[in-house]
Amino acid sequence: LLLTAALLAAPTLAHISMIKPLPIKHKLNPNTASGGADYSYSAPLLEDGSDYPCKNYHKLLSTPEGTPVETWPAGTVQTMGIGDATGANHNGGSCQIALSDDAGATFKVIKSFIGACPMSTRQTLEVEIPKEAKSGETIFAWTWFNKTGQREMYMNCAAVTITGGGSGLTSSAEWPPLFTANIGGTCTTTERIDTVFPNPGKNVVTAQGNVNPGPPVGECGAAG
Repeated sequence: LLLTAALLAAPTLAHISMIKPLPIKHKLNPNTASGGADYSYSAPLLEDGSDYPCKNYHKLLSTPEGTPVETWPAGTVQTMGIGDATGANHNGGSCQIALSDDAGATFKVIKSFIGACPMSTRQTLEVEIPKEAKSGETIFAWTWFNKTGQREMYMNCAAVTITGGGSGLTSSAEWPPLFTANIGGTCTTTERIDTVFPNPGKNVVTAQGNVNPGPPVGECGAAG
């Protein structure tokens, strides 16, 4: 009984989350309302997909809590950070970075990472902001499909301001839609496989070394 009680009292090992730019409703985001922070930010999206996208926090864009936390000129390289000193990286996996210039209705992938994403519980990634990105308030999204553990989808979203941009990515076929899996429907990822996205876009980083790439399973969209 004592052992059972101790196990129940032990903290659950956390996952990881985006920490730069600071996501909407994150505990460290200065725009998060007092008492309104999401302290389980590193948790995956719900299995039924009801909180896709962005854990539904995209709805706070253009409100005080959705105030942009970074200003990025289009056509520049920016650094994003993911991590949690007490978290678990589940042996990496694959992740994507996307922008939405229509308040979360559409997400267009600007970079894909196949394998070793993340390779540790703290990591920075360089991201090229397209010169065509639309100026104004934009949602910057990071998604992650872990290599080991439960079949889940992680998604964190931050509000940023793009300056000096172009016509936007929403209607452009050059930038693929964000890949989704494990949140309803038939598309799933496979444990111990580094997911190869059906359409990763033109900016792709494939890790070297301990990588076991493979496609998702089910109705997952066409390659291109």
